[in-house]
Amino acid sequence: MQVNPDDILHQYKMGMCAQNDKAQWIATVKQLYEDTNLWHEYSRNARRYAEENHNLEIIAEEFFGLLKKLSL
Repeated sequence: MQVNPDDILHQYKMGMCAQNDKAQWIATVKQLYEDTNLWHEYSRNARRYAEENHNLEIIAEEFFGLLKKLSL
């Protein structure tokens, strides 16, 4: 299972991925637990990314605008 398509977590600095490596997963969780600044940075970046790229109102407007263009 691909949980980091296109290296998006690193590109937008919003998380880490252990790629099915148990030792790496443990190290990642430990790092985030110990470095609260990093945890907060990733949290802010993830929220910003979600709001900018997965905003239902914006997506709906774009979708209905596309439907209007297609119906002409």
